[in-house]
Amino acid sequence: MEYAFTLHGTTYNFAVECKWRARYNAENKVKWSYKEQLARYRQFAKDKNMPVFIILGIGGAPSSPENVFVVPLASIEHIEVSKHWLENYRHDLSKTLFYDIPTNTLR
Repeated sequence: MEYAFTLHGTTYNFAVECKWRARYNAENKVKWSYKEQLARYRQFAKDKNMPVFIILGIGGAPSSPENVFVVPLASIEHIEVSKHWLENYRHDLSKTLFYDIPTNTLR
């Protein structure tokens, strides 16, 4: 999904891709994508010149995940990420997501 909003005459664009996985594997990792898909996401971000964020839900149900992580695509190096690494991007489900202009982050 692509988003654009205008604030004080300046337009800000970013994109979001949502993913859900049922659980971590035996090594406490999750494969969130595959190589070709990751390459397409990176090319999209480059072509559109906008940040892309992966919102990854793990556990629960696709419509109501137990855990949600909001990860900047630029921070992702691999198609499989560890539970420990994802903790840096945990989203508090009691809070609304917002785009932070100064830091260019979705949180």
